[in-house]
Amino acid sequence: MKKTLFSLISFFLLTCWAVSSINPSTDDFKTDTPSKISGKNIGKVEALVILINFSDRTPTFLQADVDSFFNQVGYNKYTNNGSIHDYWAAVSQNRIDVHTNVTKTYFQAPKTFAYYDTDGGSGHTHELLDAALDWLESTGFDFSKLSVDGNKNIIALSFQFVGNSGQKGLWGHSSGHNRTFDGVKTSSYQISELGTTNMRKGGICHEQGHMLFGWPDSYDTNGDNGGSSGCGKFDLMAAGNSDNSGGPSANPMPPNPYFRYLAGWNDLIPLNSFPNDTTIKIIANNWNTYVYRNPERDGEMYIIEARKKPNRNVDMPGDGILVWHIDSIISGNTNQQHTEELHYKVSVVQADNSYHLETGSNIGDANDYFKAGGTSTISYLNTRWWNTAFSGLMMRNISTVKDTMTANFGSSNRSDVSITSTTTKGGRLNSLGLRYCALNSSQTIISLPSKNFEVYDCLVDGVSQGAVSNYTFTNITAPHTLDYSFIHKPVALKDILSGVNYSYYEGSWSSLPDFSKLTALKTGRLNTLALTIPNRINDNFGIHYSGYINVPADGEYTFYLTSDDGSRFMIDGIEIVANQCNPETSGKLRLRAGYHPFTFDYFEGQVAETFVLKWQGPNLSKRILTGFKTGTVDTNNDSAVSDLTNDANADMFVTPNEFLFNCPGKNELEVEVYNLSGILVSKQKLYTSGGLVSMSNTNLKTGMYLVKVIADGKKILRQKASIIR
Repeated sequence: MKKTLFSLISFFLLTCWAVSSINPSTDDFKTDTPSKISGKNIGKVEALVILINFSDRTPTFLQADVDSFFNQVGYNKYTNNGSIHDYWAAVSQNRIDVHTNVTKTYFQAPKTFAYYDTDGGSGHTHELLDAALDWLESTGFDFSKLSVDGNKNIIALSFQFVGNSGQKGLWGHSSGHNRTFDGVKTSSYQISELGTTNMRKGGICHEQGHMLFGWPDSYDTNGDNGGSSGCGKFDLMAAGNSDNSGGPSANPMPPNPYFRYLAGWNDLIPLNSFPNDTTIKIIANNWNTYVYRNPERDGEMYIIEARKKPNRNVDMPGDGILVWHIDSIISGNTNQQHTEELHYKVSVVQADNSYHLETGSNIGDANDYFKAGGTSTISYLNTRWWNTAFSGLMMRNISTVKDTMTANFGSSNRSDVSITSTTTKGGRLNSLGLRYCALNSSQTIISLPSKNFEVYDCLVDGVSQGAVSNYTFTNITAPHTLDYSFIHKPVALKDILSGVNYSYYEGSWSSLPDFSKLTALKTGRLNTLALTIPNRINDNFGIHYSGYINVPADGEYTFYLTSDDGSRFMIDGIEIVANQCNPETSGKLRLRAGYHPFTFDYFEGQVAETFVLKWQGPNLSKRILTGFKTGTVDTNNDSAVSDLTNDANADMFVTPNEFLFNCPGKNELEVEVYNLSGILVSKQKLYTSGGLVSMSNTNLKTGMYLVKVIADGKKILRQKASIIR
């Protein structure tokens, strides 16, 4: 399998329809019932395989061999662990029964393999498929006996060609097609190789995962930012369809538990309501897995399962408990940065915290599993939500690998008490999310406003404490909640003009690109947000708008967006609302009266192009957002924000026991601490989590110090710190 090129072709051809099957606009996980992939999740599937030969190739396998490879129960030829039918029966808990109608003879393509293997898998591939379908119709084959969805689209259409994949365009992929035969329509299909000496099902099952269920690839399909491994060896839709030499596997891995859930095969046990210190049992290689949901964000969750060799997991790099971090809103696994904005749709939480999958160092290893004798604790540091909040998911005393593994859910003491802290957009906390505290202990929560934001209010158990920068719980005996809200400060403008600035781009994208990395074909001004760019093309273009909105009064504002294709509205670099071909979405932000910088990005693929951006706020009914301005920030005006020159956006907070650093976008810090005589008294290298990290100062005496922070070879912070005990 030509992995790199095939991945690119497969991803781009799939994007338009695969994502719609796993719709990010809906909550993929509100209940424990299977998602509705219409007509495809449970039952009997009558599939079709058309065998294809070429004049410049010779078939290796008889039709009867191929039929057995697809359908025979217990098939073991060429080291296969069962047939294609057996694979889907096993990974679905026998909830799907795929029977494949294999053509009685090979279709002899009218042109050579070399002819079809020329153009990146587009025009000539469809020419081949059309010819094969017309041939099959001429033999009298009844297409109406195949399984179809509610729109009479054939759901399992495969083409298997003689030999191995090509070098230029004809290789394994899944995409869409549109013909009608006997009252039913072709739609999604997969085409892949039969091989030369061995038939092995890994690549075919991977492509059928696209075709049958709309699953996206879970490896990194574009290789940007240095490339990564996605879900690696742990998932059929990543490297789990290949053997250890990189060829198609005779015993591919199961799909990840989230995709199994979407197909209606995974029975999930919710953990959120389990009492602290509960002993849970996790049955290995059983699809009755545990789930821990993010109560603040639909679609984000952790799924916990146990896998044990051999059987379907014989080629795994190890065994034990696997923890998966899921974000249904993300379309795929192309962003390995592991930040709130850029991360995988489906991530493996690697027990060794080495992030080998994200860096592309390997495709998984034995240290990625949680188990006794290795990493036997799932700590709060392993299971933060993507906004860096502590999820509260912890497990201790994880057993050795066995058929039924056990673990203690929750914190280390049954008497521990929870504090749940949340924030609005515009800031973070030193302890965000769900944390457990010892009975009768104290806990200080420190607010960390983002650049150009300030504290608006602090609610403790629903009661306002005002705009305090921190809050301390003392003598904790019962659970508490704390909610910080932040408000964006305005800027002072001069040289004000009505309208917006725009930059115009052309290209073909499946989601919003990063326009800062592209070269604009033209720039200019418009009176408002509009698509009336002079001489723009009808399809495959993008626009980046920028300017300022004028907010009439302090308060919370809601922004509403519809878009076709995709768009995103941001204020001062913070995403407020985004939409791509979905019903109206919304987002909220507190704003002071005055001017606030915004950007609005939009891209159009094919057919219709439109967007509507509305807002609503104090004494402001829901209406289209207008009145945009451009101008220059007046840095001499006292009302301008005070930290405009702080490009690194780094902050430090001091407690009697530690320095707390908030350095968004920085993964590694070098911290130097000097006394007032200029003598270096402490130096450490720190690794952040979402830009946050703490450093103990208990080794320093009470007094004043100078703290320097260096990141990426540059000094980003130089600040005096007073330690008072």
